[in-house]
Amino acid sequence: MTALLDVPTGRRVSYGGLGALVETTALSLVQHGLMPGARVVVALPNGLSFAVVYLAILSRGGTAVPANPNMPPAELVRLIRKVDPVAVVGRPDTVAPGVTFVPTGDMAFGTPHPDLALGRRRDPGTGHVLLFTSGTTGEPKQALLDLPRLLYTANVVARHHRLGPGEVGFSPLPLFHVNAQVVGLLAALESGSALAIDDRFHAHDFWERADASSATWVNAVPAILTILADRTGVVPDRVRFVRSASAPLPRPVLDRFESKFGPLILETYGLTEAASQVAANALDPVYRRAGSVGFPMGVRLEVVDESGQTCPAGTEGEVRIGGPSVLDGYLDAGTGSAANQSFRDGWFYTGDYGYRDDSGYIFLTGRVRELINRGGQKVAPREVEEILLGHPGVLQALVIGVPDPILGEVVQAHVVPRRSGGGRLLTELETLCAQHLGPYKRPTRIVLEKHLPAGPTGKLLRHVLKAQVLQAVSEG
Repeated sequence: MTALLDVPTGRRVSYGGLGALVETTALSLVQHGLMPGARVVVALPNGLSFAVVYLAILSRGGTAVPANPNMPPAELVRLIRKVDPVAVVGRPDTVAPGVTFVPTGDMAFGTPHPDLALGRRRDPGTGHVLLFTSGTTGEPKQALLDLPRLLYTANVVARHHRLGPGEVGFSPLPLFHVNAQVVGLLAALESGSALAIDDRFHAHDFWERADASSATWVNAVPAILTILADRTGVVPDRVRFVRSASAPLPRPVLDRFESKFGPLILETYGLTEAASQVAANALDPVYRRAGSVGFPMGVRLEVVDESGQTCPAGTEGEVRIGGPSVLDGYLDAGTGSAANQSFRDGWFYTGDYGYRDDSGYIFLTGRVRELINRGGQKVAPREVEEILLGHPGVLQALVIGVPDPILGEVVQAHVVPRRSGGGRLLTELETLCAQHLGPYKRPTRIVLEKHLPAGPTGKLLRHVLKAQVLQAVSEG
């Protein structure tokens, strides 16, 4: 039975073969210092090698530290200094004194060995994964996730997504991100299904690659869905759903995608601090509510006001979560630190702003720290962005608050147009905002951009844009 498929090469690995690869790789890594608790940085591109090395580290009770393989050498060196690993797999081009670099060619991939896969071998200690939060509101923080948390969430995902033998997930998402690791790799292996791993997102033949992989579901993010919604293609009949995660999915993108391909999108909500999935919409399209991330999955979730009281249905507040998958705090921050103030009384205060409707469906409206305070009136950037994205000439949009001497802050929008013709587009966007937004929510300025800052999964980085704008103001 196939466990993993490497899409670019077409190589398939059975569960027994995967167990052999994991064990032989673990033995190779032991020679380079892998032992319970030891950290190993995994700086490999998407593919079978990443999956095998990742599982090998966990199987020996080590700590895997996934890293973007495309980061500049200097950035990788800074990461190495932060985490103090015994070895780095991949990227031998990087020079870090005292660190062993292990090219995957040095490992005995394919050497016969008894089937000792992750869940069927001796347990010398609990493995961990050290991840860095996405840093959408500032400096990334270290999240140390133990194997029980990871597998708990993977099983929650598998049950909700109805994964099992015969199911094949198709994932072009970066494996150094918690989504691809837990929702993709671990959920597939825990459920006895298969995962097709692509090296990256290929827009021009995306659906052909999914079809050739016999995919029954697709793991995607809003950036990918935005591109696919504007392209032609045929979704394979066997695909049950296309999962959207890692960032809020703009309603106009959902509508464009489903008007072209049908009701396939499964909106979800996940956090690194909860080992990925927190909530998911209904799997059956009949019960999905567009624009909602659905219901809590494996966690306790409440929407609360500033005093910690549960908000009534329809009233916005901060989302807080608790449960077996949720961290107790960040690794690199002290108990009383500002970063760890989000963890208190058995809850993690996510910083996400939203509400629950009368039926309990969860709707996210933005980040608490991103709310724009215009003279005491609060503006959620996402609300303004959804209006801008409703214009067919807008590809991407980010809204920020900029300083104002009278009001404190005012709304400013940055948009990436689909084509040239900026003057007319600006006029139409101003008219659109006047039609759909109250006066205090309307952007005082709309800036056309060639591109907006984004992370490796395509998530737009509002704090980076704001820092760039503020720096330009101070220098200008």
